[in-house]
This record gives sequence, structure tokens and C-alpha cells, in this order.
Amino acid sequence: MTMRKIAFVCPEPGITGGFNVIFRHAMELARSGVTVTIVCKTPITATHIGWHPIAKMADHPKLLWLDHNEAPSHCFDLATATW
Repeated sequence: MTMRKIAFVCPEPGITGGFNVIFRHAMELARSGVTVTIVCKTPITATHIGWHPIAKMADHPKLLWLDHNEAPSHCFDLATATW
């Protein structure tokens, strides 16, 4: 089965090693053509991601940013909940 839509469900993003890993995976997956959605507790702003290289591709068409309230209206092939 080909994964075309993947979600990472997380708390509010911050400057942590965990988010560094999530964002790195999201960047590489989006660049390879997979739609990656980052789902966080609150809406994500430029301030939340400005510390990471993913900020430069925040508008990438394969990278989506949702809060928990928006996620139920989307379907994913794989969703990973992580801290």
C-alpha cells in the first residue's frame, strides 16, 4: 500500500528535539510527494516553526498545518500521535 497522506498529531510545537525529528520527517516526505499534515492542539503560527528549516517550506503544497478541530474533516492513510 502506498502512503499518500500522513499525519503527525502533536501538542503545540516548540523548540525540542522531538519536533526537530517530526519536522525533518515531514520535510522529506513532502519533498518526495507524500501529503504530510501536522496536527497540533492549537493553530500553528510562523513563530512556532520559525526556529526550524521547515519554516522555509511552510507553504509547500504537500505540507498542511491543522489544529485538532480541523483534523476530523480530513482522511489519512497513516496517523501517528506523538509527544
